[in-house]
Amino acid sequence: MSSYFFYACWDYRFLFLLLFSTLLDFFSGIKIEEARTNKAKTFWLWLSIGINVGFLGVFKYFNFFAGSFAEMIGGFGFKVIYGL
Repeated sequence: MSSYFFYACWDYRFLFLLLFSTLLDFFSGIKIEEARTNKAKTFWLWLSIGINVGFLGVFKYFNFFAGSFAEMIGGFGFKVIYGL
């Protein structure tokens, strides 16, 4: 519960992201428990990991890679505007 409070103090718009990740992991855990085969258990595990790592990649590293790409393209003489 404290994590939700700190996220809300920092920027309330990210609460949806934290809530979605929490619910995703909760329901993935239930599906892993209910799965009868190892293949199904592995699917739910990797689905949860993939989505969470995807969120991390987008929200933590997107600006770094977009900026690096813009600088590289700018080195070829093109003008690139990125970001909002």
